[in-house]
Amino acid sequence: MASRAQQGFVFAVLCFVVAPLYGDGQGGEPDELELLEVGPADFRNEIPSEPFDVPTLAMGNVARDPSAIPFGSRSNNGNLHETLIDGLYEGTWRGNAGTESTQMDGVLENCGAVNCALPPNLQCSYAGVYWPTAVDVHEIALGSNNRSTDGTGAITQRNYIIQVTTQTFAPVVCSFEQPTCDDSANVAPAVTWTTIGKARAHLVGPLEEKTLRHRYRIDPPQLGVHAVRIIKVQNDDIDEIEVGNDANTLGDPPPTSLVLRETGGPYTTPAASGDVPSEVDGNLARAAGSVGFASSQTDVANLTDGSYGTAWVGANGPTSGITYAGVYFGGTLQTVGEIAISRDNTGGLNDSVSGTHTVQSTTDIIGDPSSDASVSAATWTDLPTKFVAAAHRDAAVSCRGLRHRYVLNVPLVDITGIRVVTAEGNVLDELEVGAAILGNPDEIGPVLALTEGPGPTADTAPLCQDGNFSRATDAVAFASQPGSGHLISFLSDGTYGDSNAWVGGNSQPGPATGVAYAGVYWAGGLRTIKGVALGRDNSLTGGHNNRHTGVHVVHYTTDDLGFEEADMDPLDPGVDNVIAAAKWIEIGTLRTHIPIPQPPNPDDRGLRRGYNFPAPVAARAIRVITAVTNAIDELEFFGDPPVGPDECDPIVVGNENLPGDCNQDGTVDLSDVICVLGFLFQNNPLTLPCTTDPANLALMDCNNDGFIDLSDAIYKLSFLFQGGLPPVQGVDCITIMDCPENLLGCP
Repeated sequence: MASRAQQGFVFAVLCFVVAPLYGDGQGGEPDELELLEVGPADFRNEIPSEPFDVPTLAMGNVARDPSAIPFGSRSNNGNLHETLIDGLYEGTWRGNAGTESTQMDGVLENCGAVNCALPPNLQCSYAGVYWPTAVDVHEIALGSNNRSTDGTGAITQRNYIIQVTTQTFAPVVCSFEQPTCDDSANVAPAVTWTTIGKARAHLVGPLEEKTLRHRYRIDPPQLGVHAVRIIKVQNDDIDEIEVGNDANTLGDPPPTSLVLRETGGPYTTPAASGDVPSEVDGNLARAAGSVGFASSQTDVANLTDGSYGTAWVGANGPTSGITYAGVYFGGTLQTVGEIAISRDNTGGLNDSVSGTHTVQSTTDIIGDPSSDASVSAATWTDLPTKFVAAAHRDAAVSCRGLRHRYVLNVPLVDITGIRVVTAEGNVLDELEVGAAILGNPDEIGPVLALTEGPGPTADTAPLCQDGNFSRATDAVAFASQPGSGHLISFLSDGTYGDSNAWVGGNSQPGPATGVAYAGVYWAGGLRTIKGVALGRDNSLTGGHNNRHTGVHVVHYTTDDLGFEEADMDPLDPGVDNVIAAAKWIEIGTLRTHIPIPQPPNPDDRGLRRGYNFPAPVAARAIRVITAVTNAIDELEFFGDPPVGPDECDPIVVGNENLPGDCNQDGTVDLSDVICVLGFLFQNNPLTLPCTTDPANLALMDCNNDGFIDLSDAIYKLSFLFQGGLPPVQGVDCITIMDCPENLLGCP
């Protein structure tokens, strides 16, 4: 039987390899058209459908123009071409095979085998609309039965190929009573048709939506068109063809989908129950005071119980009449930037995920979140332009039940609650809400290519002379708060092994950055770096395979951070403020050290692995964002091996300066207090003496809190006149890069 990690590998392959093929089709097919809308509900809930449900000519549906002529290949018995544009969602047209289908094969280069993916015994048919006067085409909508919501109202088997022509011709309509109808006037060579894309959202959508109207964007718009036709399987239905002459003429602007950042996870795919992000990881749904709520109270605790595999089944609320699940923050105002939902993130179940999930927020106080009436009394607002989560619906079948993590384009600020409105009967396994990152950092950059490893094991890391610039004399390792006994300096001390590894400590990210990270800064200036290597325990004895969960995201900066080794062990609290203020540029993500798939030897999971960057970067510092409590044995940043000693032992140039000497008069006195206050509150002086912020912090941050503010002036006054402590930097001259030499105070 396959191990859990091997199963995880299968799911990862399906989600990240098979799913794109499932969406894009086989090579050589036309591009997919962008889906704008399914239904919508107000069109399909009227049974029988009313004529006004179909967009009219006044709305921009040029298929309803009185001059428009429906045409097509031979229809089936009783299915008239007139029903294609009669303005009613009833009375479908069904194409039949005939002599014209043989000609269609030639037009589309074997339509049956390639474009329609048909068995050999089926052929293609077509239907379309012709205009004597040319029209512009910005949108197309079509379906097979927009009155049915059970997916069984009609037949929709394969792709719909959309074509246009700018030629005029006399369209021929072949009825069922004409088995030998000559439609050569509609097809090549008489007419030159241009394929603009394929419509196939009905294939990948949930069963209950397959037959409904699907509206597509035509990009770029087709101008001066005399006819549109749809190529399809001979027995598939078309209910109504709608053609929009401008954007959004056939319906409302499309909902803006949330940005999908991750499928599965957060740490493994499929996930284990303990992988659900906690409050420490930024999951507000599990924070103290937060409570899960839903339209149905049965198993509502499963929404936020921290365990994948225990689920809530949706049902309409007795007052609201809708199905929803959410998190109320107990009256506390929160900022939300991410949301994650799943049906069964252990990988076993993929059903009950139909439709989109609409995300709404409220700023109201909800007296009783367990009451549907109380929740319904609050004012709920769709996210801007009605954000929806739909990636789980459109994924390959084997991936639909897995956790999908979405990022909001614009974070929600100062809200008291958030909920997901979904279809009745849908299932939610775990509902996660984050201010920024839900367990794993964002995966925005490329996945970096593995070029080395695992291993080989060793006791010591490569030297600077080997190209490992993390061991240059000007390299300063930095990181967020380390665990007890696992120093920041261990990141680049050249020694492999757990006892010489950095561990993100105390389950806390950086207070200003909000993430856990480790990196290297080069005090001597920019370094050209081509790759990174890291591991958990690459020592000869090995044995440590934990603390390496999730992806690791690599960033670089050209900013001068101004760090010194003395800032790190113990950690200067101002370090995280400097990191947060710097401008970081993403290089990519590291995946292969994650224990999926499990290597033949499980001990390999903790070994060192090397990755190449897509292109060399000129960096002053590089950091790796990782999960809180992860460990890094040795952090190695590589470039070309140095050609001279200066590259590994650069001369770091700095100038002597007197800590706290704001006006550079060679003494620290009341005039320096006045100088600081003038800078802070009167723009006099306009600037401090040094040329970079880190340098000014090194000179003027007397209490070492990471800021230059009123507290430094008070601290200095206490030192000068009340016997308080001296500046943390001391009272003697120190070397500070990017500061002018203080010749008066430091002769």
